[in-house]
Amino acid sequence: MINMLSKKDIKKILVIRNDKIGDLVISSGIFRALKRNFPGAKLTVVASNANKEIIEKNENIDKIITLESTPRSFSSLLKYIKLSKELRKEKFDIGLDLRGSFFNTLFLLYFGKVRYKIGFYEQVISRHFLDFAMKRDKRIHELDLIKKLAEKGLNLKLARFYPEIQVSIKDKRAANKFIKKNRIGKFICIVPEASAENRQWPLDNFDKVIKEINRENPSYKILLMGTDKEKIDYLYKRNTLCLPIIKANLRLVYLLFKKSDLVIALDGGATHLAWAANANLISIMAKGLLIEHIRPLGRNSAIIVGDINKIDVGKVIRLKRKMLR
Repeated sequence: MINMLSKKDIKKILVIRNDKIGDLVISSGIFRALKRNFPGAKLTVVASNANKEIIEKNENIDKIITLESTPRSFSSLLKYIKLSKELRKEKFDIGLDLRGSFFNTLFLLYFGKVRYKIGFYEQVISRHFLDFAMKRDKRIHELDLIKKLAEKGLNLKLARFYPEIQVSIKDKRAANKFIKKNRIGKFICIVPEASAENRQWPLDNFDKVIKEINRENPSYKILLMGTDKEKIDYLYKRNTLCLPIIKANLRLVYLLFKKSDLVIALDGGATHLAWAANANLISIMAKGLLIEHIRPLGRNSAIIVGDINKIDVGKVIRLKRKMLR
C-alpha cells in the first residue's frame, strides 16, 4: 500500500515506543528521519510515563501521548481501548510499533484504524494485523533493526541514524545552574542500578570504586544518580563526599552526562543516555545479555562483560584511569 501513496498523501504518522528509557533513546533518531522524508506529516508518538521526558523537547514531534506498556489489569486494558477509539478519529496514514507488542498492534494500530501498519512482532498472530511485519533479530543492534524496519516497510533509503536527544535553552540553563549551585568542577557520574536485578553489579563493588576514585582523583566530584533511592542512600551513607541525585529529569541527566568527565553505569537507560551524549562511558554488563543487540555504540564507550557478581573492581578502575588520562 505504501508504494501507492506519494509523500504528499501522508498527513499523519503514529510511532509507538511505550516501554523503557533505553529503548526510546535508541529509537530517537527515527523521528528526524520520518520528518525529513514526510515533511508535511504530523508526527504523534505514544510513549510511557517512564521515557516521555526524553522526547518532550523534540521539534520533530507534534504530539506525545502516554500509555503504559502491556495492560496488566482491567483498568489498564480500558486505557488501551479508550486510546484506540481516540486514534481512530485521527485517521493516521502510517503507524509504526517499535516495541513489537501484540497489544499495541491490535488496539493502537488495527483497532485504531491506521491506514498502513508497520511493526516488529514477537507472536506470529501479530503478523495478521500488520501490513508489514518484521521479526526482531536480536543478533543485530536495535538501532539497525529500527532503520531496517523503516526502510523496508516505508520503501525508504536512510542513513544510519544515531540517537537524538533534543533539549531546550531552559534545560541547558537548569544544568548550568545545578553545576554552579553545587560548585562542581570536574565530575564523574555513577549510576548504580540496572534494568533488572539479575543485571545488578553488587553495591559493595560500587562502594570500592567510589573510594578508589576519591583516593586517586580527589579533585573529581562524584554524582550518584538514579531512581532507586535505597541504592543511592546505601552508597551515599558510605561516601558522603558524593552528591546524590535521585529521579532527576532525564534531559538534565543527559546534559550532566554530556558535561561529565566519565559515566559509570550498568545495563539500562543510563548507559544509552550516556552514549547518546557521547560521554566517556564504562558500561558494566551481565554475561548472557544479547550484547550485540543492546551495547552502547558511542565512540567513547567501553563495556565490561562477565558474570555480574564476579566482574572485578580492578577492571573498572583500570578503564577509569585510561579514560581520565
